[in-house]
Amino acid sequence: MSNDPALSTSWQDALELHLPCLSLHGETPYGRQSCRCEPQEKWPGCHVSRATDLCALCARGLAGGVVRWSWLACEDCRTVERALSGWLGIPVLPLGRHSVMNGVILAGDATEVDKEEFAAALTGLARGWARLKNWGHAEAMGLACRLATDDEQVRVDAWQRRFAPSARASVDAIERLLETPLPEGLRVKGLLPPSA
Repeated sequence: MSNDPALSTSWQDALELHLPCLSLHGETPYGRQSCRCEPQEKWPGCHVSRATDLCALCARGLAGGVVRWSWLACEDCRTVERALSGWLGIPVLPLGRHSVMNGVILAGDATEVDKEEFAAALTGLARGWARLKNWGHAEAMGLACRLATDDEQVRVDAWQRRFAPSARASVDAIERLLETPLPEGLRVKGLLPPSA
């Protein structure tokens, strides 16, 4: 077992959600993570100077990381999205921070047609990321409005006690984002939790 504090997630509970900007800040194993209102120092050896953020789908779970290969959604939301993508046979939501994680890749021996298709796919991916960012912010705002507090900060552990991440919360968020119910066959096969 490693003693690397970055491998433990206990530090995440002490992060705080800054309610005016709806982003997490506090001490991490990599340095101080600033909220979006504050300037952020670049962390040495990290692609991204944010150790964790609220899930871009449900705004309940945690996602992110300091490498470009990090996820924008929590494990519950990724599980639901994987089930839906597998059912449909196509990727549904761009939950990876890097284009490769979302199946948008340009081979080294690409033709001009391949390059044009890649550019179009990358443009669509950027739109998808922007949509997720706006969605996640709106989800967090909706949850924050349900808090009975005048404080500008709430600890992550307190946020998650009030708004617990779960497969059901993930299904709900994804159905509302897609504006359609997920296929009942996913529940029948046990790939999603039963309807409430």
